[in-house]
Amino acid sequence: MKLLNRIKQLLVVKKYALRGEEIPKGYGVAWYDFHYDRVVCYPFGLHLVVGFLRSIYIKLRVYPHTFTNTHDAFWQGYSVGRIGIEKMRTVIRRNHEWHEQFDEAESYSGSDLCNENVETMLLP
Repeated sequence: MKLLNRIKQLLVVKKYALRGEEIPKGYGVAWYDFHYDRVVCYPFGLHLVVGFLRSIYIKLRVYPHTFTNTHDAFWQGYSVGRIGIEKMRTVIRRNHEWHEQFDEAESYSGSDLCNENVETMLLP
């Protein structure tokens, strides 16, 4: 039974490390798994080969028109998001300025000025 468990351990070489955990001894990071927020580890040497083969597979088969470099993909998404935020802020600022102008024009209407004059004239 111990021999069977040892064979299973040798066959299963892929290990995971969650954020904040130590990478297993003798293992290197092959890639970062975004879906589960963890790294996928393989034994040293093999982690480079497996990571490279996975990146080729993703580039050619899964996502042929996207980045394989996650750093570039992150910054591209970040800049697109920043542009959207700036556009939203511009719309909000214009809307706020318009409301301020409208409120100022409404508060200094002729009827308000007439009422103020009448009130001041009625005071002793």
